[in-house]
Amino acid sequence: MAGVFYPGPLDRTKEGIEQTLGINFYAPALLNLLLLDQLKATPGSRIVNMASAAEAVGKLEWDNLTGEKYKDSGLTPYGTSKLYMTIWSKELAQRVPEVDVFNVHPGFVATPLHSKSDFRYPLNTIVKITAPFLGQGWKRGAMSTIYAATQPELRGRHWGFFCPTLLGTYPTVDRTPIKHRLINDPFTRKRPSAIVSVTAHWEEPEITVSTCPAPPLLFDYGGFPPESYQLTYPAPGHPQLAKRITQLLWAAGLLNSQDSSRGYDHGTFVPLKVMFPEADVPVVQVSLVDSLDPELHIQVGQALAPLRAENVLLVASGSSFHNMQVFMRSMRNPGSEVKEKGQMQ
Repeated sequence: MAGVFYPGPLDRTKEGIEQTLGINFYAPALLNLLLLDQLKATPGSRIVNMASAAEAVGKLEWDNLTGEKYKDSGLTPYGTSKLYMTIWSKELAQRVPEVDVFNVHPGFVATPLHSKSDFRYPLNTIVKITAPFLGQGWKRGAMSTIYAATQPELRGRHWGFFCPTLLGTYPTVDRTPIKHRLINDPFTRKRPSAIVSVTAHWEEPEITVSTCPAPPLLFDYGGFPPESYQLTYPAPGHPQLAKRITQLLWAAGLLNSQDSSRGYDHGTFVPLKVMFPEADVPVVQVSLVDSLDPELHIQVGQALAPLRAENVLLVASGSSFHNMQVFMRSMRNPGSEVKEKGQMQ
């Protein structure tokens, strides 16, 4: 099932539905239903619907389900259409166990559609300018759909949300079950007495340990919906554990210092909101060293390892690299990044 993003004047289908909602959600959902009996009777059948990470800006409003209140066909209707699709697909998967139902997020795909956009809307101009540089080609854009539709190992998976990986060529990130994996992981089912978060979003000249007893949240990101800056996570700090950590680091010969005011960055509070939504487990953050020396950080892990025997959960928050130039380049030319040495920093 395809989808479009077309900011412009408000337009409606002949049924009176706002055009983005009609094209991106209602039409595919109707087709799902029309084909459902045949799909249920066909072993191994799958439904692959087009979703998007833009669902984050969508709004579920019971008095605006067909877009009656929209003033134009912009980002909110688009995000809402994708939110509807995720809700629909997951519910369909639960009600129709005979059919595997998958949502896919293809990423930012550069297509000729932007040439027909209404450039009185600034967002269309931004898309036109950035598409040649940031948008991926149609082959890369199709990978999520092809993967969800054809991969044998997904048979019987029943439900999933797939999107392109940062590196490599197979979009194997199954977004929806991540929450359940985090909550149901053996390490989180056994409730820890405390959490140590070694966060990739905090770098200092030497290892630094947070000692704040009531850390605030650091909204260390930009360009997200307003509600992204209203999040709360009032988990307490743990100054006693922080002292224990510094002792372990000194015993291993590792220079370190303390920070009494550092708040939780998004590398800490986002995963922990999923894992421990009650925010009742104390947390201590530990920084990276800005040299990013792998051997040094392995030593840090070895020094902190004894905490596991004390019912302390160690969380390493981050990816193997965070180079956005390589990320964007890989979206346009899959595999190119692995040929370039010295870029994964």
